[in-house]
Amino acid sequence: MSNQSITFKNEIKFDNAQEKKNFHQPSSSIIISDRNDANEVKKFAFAVCREYLSGAWKNIDYDDFMVERISGGLSNYLYKCEVKIEKFNQVNNEPCKILLRLYGENHHKHSSILLKDIIVSAIMSDHHLGPKLYGIFPNGRLEEFINAASMNQNDMYKPELSRSIAKVMARFHTLEMPFIKEPQWLFDSTVKYIKQTNEIKFTDEKDIKQHAKLMSFNLETEYKQLKKILKTLNSPVVFCHNDINVGNILKLPDKLMVIDYEYGSYNFRGFDFGNHFCEWMFNNNYEKYPYFQYNFEFYPNREQQVNFLTAYIEEYNKARSSRDGNLSVEDIEDDNDKENGANFDKLDIEKLIEEANCFALIAHLFWIFWSICQASVCKIQFEYLEYALARCEAYFKQKKILFPNGYTDNQN
Repeated sequence: MSNQSITFKNEIKFDNAQEKKNFHQPSSSIIISDRNDANEVKKFAFAVCREYLSGAWKNIDYDDFMVERISGGLSNYLYKCEVKIEKFNQVNNEPCKILLRLYGENHHKHSSILLKDIIVSAIMSDHHLGPKLYGIFPNGRLEEFINAASMNQNDMYKPELSRSIAKVMARFHTLEMPFIKEPQWLFDSTVKYIKQTNEIKFTDEKDIKQHAKLMSFNLETEYKQLKKILKTLNSPVVFCHNDINVGNILKLPDKLMVIDYEYGSYNFRGFDFGNHFCEWMFNNNYEKYPYFQYNFEFYPNREQQVNFLTAYIEEYNKARSSRDGNLSVEDIEDDNDKENGANFDKLDIEKLIEEANCFALIAHLFWIFWSICQASVCKIQFEYLEYALARCEAYFKQKKILFPNGYTDNQN
């Protein structure tokens, strides 16, 4: 990942130690550029921590303040901010470490997404399901720094950890959020990205060739045909995370915690399943070019899918019955899909497997279009167009397995 520069409207210089200590800069003055200046990042972080945090943070000295860039996702820039412990005179249990999250270059264009992300973060924090929220400002926010590692790619393949992820997803799906309950996000966002990909003009020769290759696959037509099929699956609508991958899951001593809710919305349940299964094939934290790894053979097999989805059903039933008294997973199923007297567990597993694998296809398309858009604006060190091509390859391979005769008007 590349570093990000934070520059101020007015250049700031400290002439003496007292000026450093008293330094205060309004957070709204930052702008994001593609050049890195560690000193400017530190100045901004120092200002925003003093502005939003209470107690000892109000009196910290600049020389005792430390900022470290940590690995993040493909949309945000994350920094650990802390004060030397011997210089931190705690007043009201305030933490000596904090996470500074700065939104990526493309986020300012999507204020509604940012607002939703902040609301979800606040609700998750209030329910002790996510990091505590300490401050919100136009270009980012301050969060609890959780001293836990993200899961690594190999963790997903471990049966017990896979079941744990399924349980976290199930609990997430039981949340009630103050957003539109119709599943508009998936199709509306995909159409928006399609429009942008058709309008993007790259200038780099390599980018031009890769973009042209992607456009040659007629992915918009693929999307329209697939959308018709997905609507016949009657996948229940729940509040989905829509981006559960190893980078967004923290391993705490006694549990897993899902973070980063910027794509959270009411959506078809199958998308969260299929999207997560696709993540088994991609390691997006690879340190060498193109900064991701892809292996189609890592897509979960039937046994692995059953393991995951069985745990999901068990936890979903438990969470819903605990909250509502009698509700179980069948309460969100379409009654027309149930056969009287049939073995419920067996039928449900088969339905969830179908949902997962079909929605995995649209997950590929969604992130292909998203990646093309990111490639045109984002300065994070990641080969977005090569990533889009890899997902394109995976899409057509999976499509051939699921629909060997292609998409038709009458799919069973």
